[in-house]
Parts: sequence; structure tokens; C-alpha cells
Amino acid sequence: MTRIGLMEIIPAFSMALFAGHIVDQSEKRNLLLKCIGLFSLISFGLFFLTSPSVESDWNTKTILYTIYAFVFMGGLLRAFFGPTIFSLVALIVPKKVYPNAATWNSSTWQMASVLGPAFAGFTINWIGVHWSLCIVFGLVVLSFILLYSRNFPASFSSKQAGWKIPAGSVLTLPAGPAQLETGVPLIYAPPNSKKIRSYSSANCTAALALFTK
Repeated sequence: MTRIGLMEIIPAFSMALFAGHIVDQSEKRNLLLKCIGLFSLISFGLFFLTSPSVESDWNTKTILYTIYAFVFMGGLLRAFFGPTIFSLVALIVPKKVYPNAATWNSSTWQMASVLGPAFAGFTINWIGVHWSLCIVFGLVVLSFILLYSRNFPASFSSKQAGWKIPAGSVLTLPAGPAQLETGVPLIYAPPNSKKIRSYSSANCTAALALFTK
């Protein structure tokens, strides 16, 4: 169990900052679709490895090291999942209800972190590891289909400034004599804006620029 945990946490931790930068620069929906698609392959691979035919034909060490490899790849994807999902909320939730949506999103994430392993334990006890992984694979495919069928805005617009900024662009803001490069998509200040109320990058809990006059 210790090795399994290390095989997941090491890539997730080591890739955290790098993944956050990629998420900031990327189109969130397509990136999340890629992550879910790759995770579905990992889920199917684990489902295949636990099949009776593989257990009888393959060497135990081969199966074990292959599982380690899948867990390692899952750790890499985990570094991208969190920041992508939280920053994607800004694309689908209206500004007025965003604080409420952020609360629900965070609560649901924490609840799933607890209920997911509990549900997995019950299903393993009821139907075994092999068919439990089949359920996991089915749920991942379902999430991919639901996300693929959902349309998101391709860009944000500022009515005050009368300009349009493609999603994922990086802008440079003047900061006195120096230039402040945010590295965060869509963080900008229109000429008649007095302040940027709040924002956070994709590495934080949520990413949303709120502008007020």
C-alpha cells in the first residue's frame, strides 16, 4: 500500500506547479476532456489487469509493475484534474451566483473524496475488484460523454471596454514603471475599471476575475 501511495503522490506533487501553469495557458474544456479520456484508458487498463484470464496467464510481478505504471500515470493526471475543474467553474457559472457555486463545488468535491472510497469498499465487498473497476470505467466514460455534450463559451467579452479576449490568453498589465505579467488567463482591467475585486489562478480553489466600476 505504501508503494501504491508513493507511485501516485510523487508525480502529483512534483507536477503540481508545472500543471497549474499549463492549465492557466490552456483551454479548460479540451484539457479536461483529454484528462478524462486518458483516465478512462487507465481505468480500462486496471479493469483488464484484474480479469481472471490475465491473472492466470501473466506473471504476478508483471501485473504488479503494470499496476504501478497505471497508478503513476494517474498521479500525473491528478496534478491536472484539480486546477482544471476548479477553474472551469468560472466559464459556466454567472458572476452573480459564483460565490454560491464555489461553495457547492468545494463541498461536493470534499464529499466525493470521502464517499468515493467508501462506495468503492462496499462494491469490492459485494462484486469484487474486477467488476468494481468496471463500474469505475463506466462512470469515467459517462463523465466524458456529459462533458463533451456540454458547450462552453469560447471567449469572454468586456462590454465596458468593448473588446473581446480569447479564453486562455495571457495579458500584460501596466504596474508603474514595470510590467506585471499575470500568467493568468483573462485577468485584465478595462480603462474605466477602478479595481479588480478578486482573482486566483488555476492553482487555487477557483479562478475568476470579478470587475467592478
